[in-house]
Amino acid sequence: MAKVVRGTHIIGERGVNAFADYCNRHKPYIIFREVTKNDFGIDAEVELTAVNEDGKIEPTGEILKVQIKSTEQDASYIKKEKPDRFSFYASQDDIDYWKKYRKYGINVLLVIFDGRNEDEKILLLI
Repeated sequence: MAKVVRGTHIIGERGVNAFADYCNRHKPYIIFREVTKNDFGIDAEVELTAVNEDGKIEPTGEILKVQIKSTEQDASYIKKEKPDRFSFYASQDDIDYWKKYRKYGINVLLVIFDGRNEDEKILLLI
């Protein structure tokens, strides 16, 4: 049987790339570091930056772990959708994992990549 590239892999990559692009374009810049090995639910980390008194961008040392959930289907993470809000239902395993980070004072940023339409969206939740 031939190897195949699954749609879930493709949409997942689109989500990671879209969020990396968001960080790159953000003012001030957000440092994006993708996790490429042993991804057990954290896809990346970001480091926030600030503009110093000389107008230069400095890393602040404030780090957030990032979980990116990507979808291109209506039956997905996005539930009870309204024009200005939606509900997201994480698995209990995801919640338990994120809580482990919180025990050590590390926040997890949940990013939802909505690739269902041509106007793809990045939704951020902490």
